[in-house]
Amino acid sequence: MPTTQDKSTLVEKIYRKGEKPPPLNAEQRSMLSKLSKMTDSEIDTSDDWHDTDEITHTFQVVINSDPKLLHDFDKVCQQQHISANEVIGQFMQNYIKEHNNC
Repeated sequence: MPTTQDKSTLVEKIYRKGEKPPPLNAEQRSMLSKLSKMTDSEIDTSDDWHDTDEITHTFQVVINSDPKLLHDFDKVCQQQHISANEVIGQFMQNYIKEHNNC
């Protein structure tokens, strides 16, 4: 099982509460089977958020920005059925991965 994967082959989709993902195909089931037989130390976790259990606080953020930008951001979030928090979370996760900051 490869430890790295070409980013162009990765697909990410967030499912909202009540949505169900499609069934796994044979290749995905095979990968999960192999993963289930691996020890924790064999699994590459270099791209995880590490201490996400410690993130328990909620903050209100005030953004002073171009009203059209905020309107367009809200419109895209609604069209994609995704919350602003999910978008910001994905952005931060990708930023940390790209810049190796924790």
